[in-house]
Amino acid sequence: MTLLDGTLYMRHRETAEPWRYAPMPEGFHDTLIGISLDADRLVGVDADGWLYTMKGTLKEPEEFVWIRAWGGPGRIFDGFQIANTTPGQWVLSVISTSEDQTYVDGDGRVHPVSFAGLTQVLFLAGDGQHIISCDPWLTRDYSYEVGTPVDCRFLVHSLSAAASTTFITNKYGDMYTRLYDVDLAGGDPAQFRYTWVGKPERKESGSWKEHRINFRTAPIKLPPQEWLHHSKIPGTITDRISIHSTAPGADNRELRVEGKHSGHTGYWHKMLLDEEWEFTATGQPLQGTILDNSPTDRTSDTLVDPSPYSYEGRLYGNKNVRVKIPNFAYAATSHPVEATIYDTPEDAEAGGPHNAWGTGRTYHMTIATAYGRLASPLSQRLFSRAFGLDDEPRYYKAALLVPPEVLAQRVHDPALDAFLAENIDEDPVIPFYLKVTEEKIKVIVPPLPFAAIDFPTRVSRLRRI
Repeated sequence: MTLLDGTLYMRHRETAEPWRYAPMPEGFHDTLIGISLDADRLVGVDADGWLYTMKGTLKEPEEFVWIRAWGGPGRIFDGFQIANTTPGQWVLSVISTSEDQTYVDGDGRVHPVSFAGLTQVLFLAGDGQHIISCDPWLTRDYSYEVGTPVDCRFLVHSLSAAASTTFITNKYGDMYTRLYDVDLAGGDPAQFRYTWVGKPERKESGSWKEHRINFRTAPIKLPPQEWLHHSKIPGTITDRISIHSTAPGADNRELRVEGKHSGHTGYWHKMLLDEEWEFTATGQPLQGTILDNSPTDRTSDTLVDPSPYSYEGRLYGNKNVRVKIPNFAYAATSHPVEATIYDTPEDAEAGGPHNAWGTGRTYHMTIATAYGRLASPLSQRLFSRAFGLDDEPRYYKAALLVPPEVLAQRVHDPALDAFLAENIDEDPVIPFYLKVTEEKIKVIVPPLPFAAIDFPTRVSRLRRI
C-alpha cells in the first residue's frame, strides 16, 4: 500500500499489476498525511496527529475495517493524537500471533505472543531523547516509553519498528535495535507470568494458553534484553531506515538502510544477528537525508546529560542501610543503586546521606523495574497522566538484584549478611514496588504479593538529592 495526495492505493507485493484505490471511508480522502503498516494493520495519521487504524490488510479489500477508537480496555475511547507526524519519526509496530508467534526474554528463553498480539505506535519526542509508546488498549497519554540506549541519554534521529522490535539511528549512523513492548516488559500480568530470576529448569511453553495456565512452564524473565548495538555500515547512508519481520521467531528481522555503494544507489541490509552488511542496488534516487556516517562509533557524541533525578534515604525495617539511586532514568528498566551498610542504625544516622563521612561499606547493586502498575489490577491506570516525572506518582513493580560479588561479601560483613538474610530467600532478589515522583521515591515491601499498599506494609521514603 502507498499514500499519494491523501488517497490510499494498493496492489499485491512483487507484482507488476497496476495500482488501484484501497477502500477508504466516505469523505476520508485528503485526510491522511502519512501511513505505517505492520503485519495485518495499517495506521494513518492526519495533519493534527489523529490516528486511524485499518484492520485486515492481509485479507481481501472488502474485508478491510477502519476504526478510530483508541485507549482503555477494548479501545473504549474515541480517538488519539500523537505529537510527532514527521516521516521517519513515528511508526506502527504489531507483533502477531500468526506472523511472528514468539518473544525472547531477558534470559534468551522463547515465549509465545498472546492470543491478541500487541499493537503500538511509537514516536520521537524531546529532540529524539524519548521514544513514546502508545498502545490502543492502554491509557491515552505519553507516559509509556521505550527508554533509549545509555540510560535514556541517546538522541534518536530516525526510527522504524516491526513486530515489537525498534530500530534506531543517531545522526552519525550509530544503530541499535531492541525487542520491547509492554507485554514483554512486565506490564501485563493478566496475560503473562513474570519472574526476576531465571528458571532454566522449567520448559518453554508451546502456546500462550499453556504459558498462562501451566505454572510449571517458564515465566518471562525481567527485565527484557537491552539494546543491541549494530556494526557500522561501510558506505554512504541516509536517515531512511526500516525493519521487517521475515518469519516467525524474534530473531527473524531484516534491517534496511537507504544508501550508496560504488556509485550505485540502493539499500544496505542485514539480518538482525548478522555482523556484516550487504548492499542491493536499485538505481532509484536517494530520498532521505545523508548522514555523517563515520567509520567509528560516535554514540557518545550525541548523549544528553544524565537524569537529574537522584534519591537517597534509609530503609524502613533496616535502618542501618542507606540506599542511593543516582540519576534515575524513569524510562529505563535497570537502574544502578548503591547500598551502604552500617553496623548500627546510629552509625547510619551519623554517616549522613549517601555515606558523606565514609563510615559505611557501599555495595553496588541493580534495581530492575517494570512500569505501569503496582501489585493488583486495580492499580492499573485507566485515565491519562502527564509525560515524564512530576508530582503524580509513576508506579513500578521492581526488585533489587544482588550480584554474586556482593553475595560473596556476606562472610566478611556481618551487617550485610543480616540484611540479606532478612530480605532474601533462595533467590538473590528483593521484590518490592515503587511510587516515583520528582521529589521522592516510596519503596513499598508488601506483606502479601498482591497488596502493594502503604499501610501496614513497610514503606521507605527516599528523598531527592
